[in-house]
Amino acid sequence: TPGTWWRHALEGFQTRLVQFFFNAWPLPETAGFRSSLVYAGEMADAGWSILIFPEGRHIHDGSMETFRGGIGLLARELRAPILPIHVEGTGYLLPDDRYWLRLGRARVAIGAPFTVAPDETPAEITKKIEAAVRALAPPGTKFPEA
Repeated sequence: TPGTWWRHALEGFQTRLVQFFFNAWPLPETAGFRSSLVYAGEMADAGWSILIFPEGRHIHDGSMETFRGGIGLLARELRAPILPIHVEGTGYLLPDDRYWLRLGRARVAIGAPFTVAPDETPAEITKKIEAAVRALAPPGTKFPEA
């Protein structure tokens, strides 16, 4: 159940598994965001590409939620090209009632890279990134009301 010590322990364990197997780390919304931003900068400076899921979580029903604002700040501060990518089919591959993937197909659409100006606000950049990803979604994709 949400909010219990067991749920927090389980999510912590899952986070560490993802970090170990996929070299991924969470981008916190509040405490710790600055250190995550520094780490992302170090990774980019070392030549690594950084893949971010800007909705902040896995969306199981195939819809696309509003992007979180931290993606705009991260994009502006890293000053790296942005490559919009839309992934479809993960609701089947990792449904709500499972903790591990099942075999199946996913669709990945990759858009043209673009950069953002250093004087753009994080909110403007977030909207620009979200629009680029939405443009890659297939017809019938559900979007939140703007």
